[in-house]
Amino acid sequence: MGKIKSIICLGAGDGQLRIIRLIRSMGYRSIVIDQNKNSVGFDISDEILNISTFDYLPVIKKLKVLELKYEYLCVMARVTGPALYTASMISELFKIPGPSKELVKLSLKKSDLRNHCKRFNFLVPAGHKINSDNSEITNLELPLIIKPNSTIIGKKSIRIINQESIYKSSLKDACSISYDDYAEVQSFVDGIDVSTLVYCDKGKAKIICSWDEFIGIDELGYIKGLGVGTPSVIKNKDIELKIHALIKEFVSKLKKTSYFIIFSFRITFKNEIYIIELHSDLGGDLITEHLIARSNKKFDFFRMVIQSMLDKNIKNK
Repeated sequence: MGKIKSIICLGAGDGQLRIIRLIRSMGYRSIVIDQNKNSVGFDISDEILNISTFDYLPVIKKLKVLELKYEYLCVMARVTGPALYTASMISELFKIPGPSKELVKLSLKKSDLRNHCKRFNFLVPAGHKINSDNSEITNLELPLIIKPNSTIIGKKSIRIINQESIYKSSLKDACSISYDDYAEVQSFVDGIDVSTLVYCDKGKAKIICSWDEFIGIDELGYIKGLGVGTPSVIKNKDIELKIHALIKEFVSKLKKTSYFIIFSFRITFKNEIYIIELHSDLGGDLITEHLIARSNKKFDFFRMVIQSMLDKNIKNK
């Protein structure tokens, strides 16, 4: 008797329920990992690993045992922070599709993304990686934007500052919730925010769709997400073609990655295109399965993710 075909899912919370249900509906078994023994997704999971997704060594050890019974097809990682590193380790060790180490590094650490962009001449805001023990004021001119270098919680503690007097407190705030205890201090670039969903297939980009992100700034300078809109304002304009060309050039450097990426761009009023962030968390902010699905009733994001990793049968939308 052959091994049972299965898909590994990191996380068993509300954000992963749709994935776990989909795995079963597609005829595969789910192997689900979460440290919370009361996770809602465990009730519909076939195999439960009650382990922290942050702790890749015990996760790998358990999966090696289960490998005698299961054939692993891919890993679904709708997670962020160190859990993405775990997903990349699973993908690499068991030689299955999932987020690659090269992608996770760029999506989790803003300073690594900035250095990568500078190396290959992509526009990126000038910045520094700084910890809270550094008492020196950055030589960048105000206004600045200060962010956790390794984000775990969305836009938390991202702040625009116009006064030198609040620099140190803002730096400390960002460092306190960064997984690596560092902040990324950048020059603030004004403009509109556009995100684009892309499938990266070992250096080749398949562009799915774009949307606009509406961002506000509260009275203390903290960034707040206000909403999103699709189709994007760039649709059918020259700037869209420039963004697509930029994406293809960027993805051409990711030879080890077969996974979905969300690019976050800032487009200035001079039509300069800055790369702000990369996301490899399968749209943890719900945009992919809710907003895009409402604009296209035939769009099933998670099904597309699984199918693309299993047979790469994906078409540009």
